[in-house]
Amino acid sequence: MLTDDRLGDLARMLQQHTPMCQLSDMQVRSALELMQMRGWRISAPVEQAE
Repeated sequence: MLTDDRLGDLARMLQQHTPMCQLSDMQVRSALELMQMRGWRISAPVEQAE
């Protein structure tokens, strides 16, 4: 599971780049937490070195 800080970072990133921008920070966090509780494996994007 993501830590609270990582969850917040991911929520802000999703709000900037996806239709989740219409949701509040708490709504995005709640959606991510619910997905994790239901078995989804969520991880923050990792920058790949070229």
